Amino acid sequence: MGENTCRKTNVSINAANTVLKNPTVQSQMDAVLKNKATEPPEYAVVIGTNNGTYDVTAPNPGTASQSVTPVWNLANSSSFLAPR
Repeated sequence: MGENTCRKTNVSINAANTVLKNPTVQSQMDAVLKNKATEPPEYAVVIGTNNGTYDVTAPNPGTASQSVTPVWNLANSSSFLAPR
């Protein structure tokens, strides 16, 4: 049996799943995106941390192929969760 080629991504996937399953993140994402599901543009949001709690930005509208992540809307703009 060969090497698990997905092994390198498991840590990142598990970390992302932990954030996305957090009840605070889920409720904030629902609050900002629930009414956007049937609208034509795509929306981008940013998840960050602020004093140990999660912070989800208001959605930023984009196009079907491009959206700009609204990092500037985070309470602590250097806290956004992204690959490092």
